[in-house]
Amino acid sequence: SKQRDLFLATLDNLSKEEKKMRIGEKLYHAIQPKYPDLAGKLTGMFLEASENQEDLALLIFSPASLALHLGQALEVLNA
Repeated sequence: SKQRDLFLATLDNLSKEEKKMRIGEKLYHAIQPKYPDLAGKLTGMFLEASENQEDLALLIFSPASLALHLGQALEVLNA
């Protein structure tokens, strides 16, 4: 999506740590309305599971993709 592409472009000149922080902030805000008590834990799980910025940005900008991955992450947490 255009929004995702613009977001990824803003990350271009940042360090690896800064990129991860920016992605984490956006991801947290995408998760927080549905899972306020678990948003920090779930965000951390996604950041640990993937270094791929494009995959993580897809979670931020695609509600369907985020919902699918949240379901999988919650299964892991409840196992």
